[in-house]
Amino acid sequence: MAATKKTDAKSTQKETQSKGRNIYYLSARKGKDGKKDCWEIKMENCKKVSALADTKDEAIKKAKELAGKKSATIIVRKVDGSIQETIKCGD
Repeated sequence: MAATKKTDAKSTQKETQSKGRNIYYLSARKGKDGKKDCWEIKMENCKKVSALADTKDEAIKKAKELAGKKSATIIVRKVDGSIQETIKCGD
C-alpha cells in the first residue's frame, strides 16, 4: 500500500500562491506586555523581518516600496492576526 501525503486546503493554496510570486506579510509586532508595539513586514519564507513601521499605513507604504515594480502580494493582518486585506502590486 502506497503512503498518502495529506494536505489541507490552506497549505495547498499557500504553495500555489508562493510559486513564482513575492509575498509580503504585514502584521502587528507585540511587545513584552502583549500589546501592539509596531508593525512588521516579512517576506514569505524569510526568518528575518524586512522592515518595521510605527503605523499600519507606514508599513503598507514600506511594503509597496520593498515590492518595487516586481509582481508581489501584500497580505495585511489586523492586530488580532486575522487577514484584513490583500494588496496586489506590479503586473
